[in-house]
Amino acid sequence: MSSDLSVKERFKAAVNNLKSLQDQQNLPNENNAILDALNKLKAEFLLIKRMVNHLDLFDKSESFEEISTAYIPYLALEYFIACVEMEMNGHYSPSNGNDNLGRQKKLDHLSSAKKGYQSYLETLDFHGSILSEDDIPDFWDKFKKNHESTANPHEQRQAKIKRFRRRKQLEAQIEVQSEKLEGLDLESQSEEDLRMLYKTELCLFALHSSENLISIQLESSLLETQYDEGLKTHHKSNAKVSNSRDIHSRVEVVPGKKKAISDIIGPKGKILQPFVITKNKAELRKSVFGTGQTLPSMTVDEYLDYELSHGKLLSADDTRRAESSSENSDDELEARAWDDWKDDHPKGSGNMGSNIG
Repeated sequence: MSSDLSVKERFKAAVNNLKSLQDQQNLPNENNAILDALNKLKAEFLLIKRMVNHLDLFDKSESFEEISTAYIPYLALEYFIACVEMEMNGHYSPSNGNDNLGRQKKLDHLSSAKKGYQSYLETLDFHGSILSEDDIPDFWDKFKKNHESTANPHEQRQAKIKRFRRRKQLEAQIEVQSEKLEGLDLESQSEEDLRMLYKTELCLFALHSSENLISIQLESSLLETQYDEGLKTHHKSNAKVSNSRDIHSRVEVVPGKKKAISDIIGPKGKILQPFVITKNKAELRKSVFGTGQTLPSMTVDEYLDYELSHGKLLSADDTRRAESSSENSDDELEARAWDDWKDDHPKGSGNMGSNIG
């Protein structure tokens, strides 16, 4: 919208745009053009709300009778913003296999709409003397306390009939009041008639808000249940996929049997079985499983060196050294014995006895 428009012109154009979008009920739910238009419309209403707050059109201490007639329509800003949220919720449906994401977005829109309708009813309740006893929702006190309605089915049906009759009555009053003011310029229009028209519209919006709050409560409860069930199903499916992958990874393969590429990768590039790209399968197997228990861990020479270093075997040099040492010891003993005998038997001692007398 043009930035040259006044707040009143912006507000009137935004309301007409919302009515136009609400009339387009025959379009598909997920229509990007509709969703884009609703997003822009929501931004426009939020901008108007900031303008109204900046202009400080309403005083918290003033009653409805003290509010200027030209400012009364802006009391419904929260209602229209909530209506946009409801339209966005209605035009968005879970699809493309991502139901949980769709449900979460719908829950977000419903939550925002609920806050908007409640804020609107609180605004009317705050300024007072706007709603009659017939316009005040039966469950409004419970909603302000965040309690759910506990009315039995019969009471709910009676309340629904009561709201329907009241809605028809308000719509008829608005039609009569609009025809009375139609064709008259601003100077000719009665301020009292104009205030009465605005007040009747606010009452009708309050009735719509109460009906939408009931609808939001039911739909949110249903979506939350579906969302929780969807999460459980999603976790179970992920667990099944994980288990199936573990099973496939342990499937035994016939030794020597080669697999075709089509058995591993599907025609669309989907991996059917886990595989590893390698040049040498023997090296890969050895790096994973090791050499095993049947293969020797050292050569014969390494084994002999190990035994020799621990003294379990004698080398050839040690054998020769031991043999030579044993031989040397025998000769030495024999030499010692000979020396001892020679000491005991000096040379010529054998003939000394025969020569003595």
